[in-house]
Amino acid sequence: MSTVNDSKEAVHSIFHEQYKALEILLEILPTVSATDRPQIIDECLAGIGRLTDVLKDASTYLPAYDQRAYSLKVKTLSDKLLGIRLSLAPKQKFSFKSRSKNTSGTIGGAVDLGQTGAPTQFTSAAQKAATEQENVVVTERSDEFIRPPGATTTASASLLLSSLRGCGITIPETLRFSSAAVKNVDASLLLLGEAVNGPIHLTGVRDSVLVFACRQFRMHDARNVDVYLRCTSRPIIEDCEDIRFHPYGDQQDPKNLWDQVDDFKWLRAEKSPHWSASRVEGAEEVEKRWKEIEGMATEGVDVKQVLGPLLKS
Repeated sequence: MSTVNDSKEAVHSIFHEQYKALEILLEILPTVSATDRPQIIDECLAGIGRLTDVLKDASTYLPAYDQRAYSLKVKTLSDKLLGIRLSLAPKQKFSFKSRSKNTSGTIGGAVDLGQTGAPTQFTSAAQKAATEQENVVVTERSDEFIRPPGATTTASASLLLSSLRGCGITIPETLRFSSAAVKNVDASLLLLGEAVNGPIHLTGVRDSVLVFACRQFRMHDARNVDVYLRCTSRPIIEDCEDIRFHPYGDQQDPKNLWDQVDDFKWLRAEKSPHWSASRVEGAEEVEKRWKEIEGMATEGVDVKQVLGPLLKS
């Protein structure tokens, strides 16, 4: 018994020490320079990952109440980090010609990603300079098919998607990101493919389809979502319902842990009812469908017609 108590105390001490350190990093993040910001963000992501691992390792002896309390604290950190990253997204410098007055979607503060109108002609050097310096941000869009311009991003660039409804998002092969954050997405297709080399954090996804590869997958507060995933670590969900996981790409890849899901709100020995895993029937046809959607022109696309066969009500 004393050994278990000692272990609980050790977890308590380690968790709170690292939690306080992350709180301090999040406090200073908005004040640091743009050049130092990616390093702080990476430290925060790594710290949140360490806390998650601590809780996973302690799940056999830590009381359920403590696990829930600690998990909520981790979620609070993740949500706060996402909110700060969205608030720090650069303001618009260049824009596409608009058919509406909505100009909130930006790519690294460079171009409006949500427009279906013809783009203004900029020099390739200007577009490249704008996108290399900033993140790619798409926010507050509805019923649109969106593909960011294919300029090259820096190794530390992040993809930030928020407040999307009825949208299709695809990413050119020339865009690559160190991480991605997704918040408040409804009835949409996020076809990110191989665009994200690091972690993806998702919050508030509803009635949508996600297709991508990543190194870490963490999802909070999601409902009725199909996830086509290739992930080299165990996916984590919390406060989720009806999440259906499928392998993305090679159906037999032993390094893909798409079906080794940890549900932080299910502490019983039996499998969580909040998610399911199934291989893709007609995998070649499904992969062909993703390629066809990736190759579609963004102008004149009937988004509802594209999304209709994919989304489950």
